Amino acid sequence: MYIKNQQTELFKEHKIESYLSKIRESIFKKIEKYNNTYILNVDIDKEIEKILYKYDLVTLKVPTLNKETVLSSITEHKISGHRFPKNIKADPNKEYKIEQINHLVSFIGNEEFFNYSPTSNNPKTVKACIHNNKLEFTLSNWNKIRENEETIEKLKNEFSNNLDLIETNLSALKKDVNVFKNNLKTEINKFFTEKKNLITKENKTLEKLKPS
Repeated sequence: MYIKNQQTELFKEHKIESYLSKIRESIFKKIEKYNNTYILNVDIDKEIEKILYKYDLVTLKVPTLNKETVLSSITEHKISGHRFPKNIKADPNKEYKIEQINHLVSFIGNEEFFNYSPTSNNPKTVKACIHNNKLEFTLSNWNKIRENEETIEKLKNEFSNNLDLIETNLSALKKDVNVFKNNLKTEINKFFTEKKNLITKENKTLEKLKPS
């Protein structure tokens, strides 16, 4: 249970298709502005690789968690009883001292992907706070954690399950991105090929229309 800050429900806000569709639209808006001379002389395969490389560096870089450098801390807080979950008995007019465990997990990649659900069926969401290329998980049993072996094991398992769910979703998103890139390669190739043929035909026609 997150206590200190507003947390985000990861992988829930939008479908990944909407994000990838915007990227596709952006790419085609740019290449449609290429002039005829450039299109006629461009090496299509190299141009496709150049376009995708640019987007791969940041925009299409699905995050990878760095689980080797997890930073953890225990903090104490005074919490009003009315903030307790319904399944925990507490006086809403009283304040209670509780402990919480805070885990910081760094990641490399585009954090925007945490807002999107993969195309796989029923992706599960995870609650965390995102800031400075880190995910922050704050968990509590709404009581004491220190020297409470049962609670320690329970919160450890909860954290581990959260990481597993995140990695499962990120893996699914990577597959979605790879499918998108393969389809995009085909579409861009088709665009350039058809555009080249059209320009060539037009130039030949214009040449024939010139008076001899």
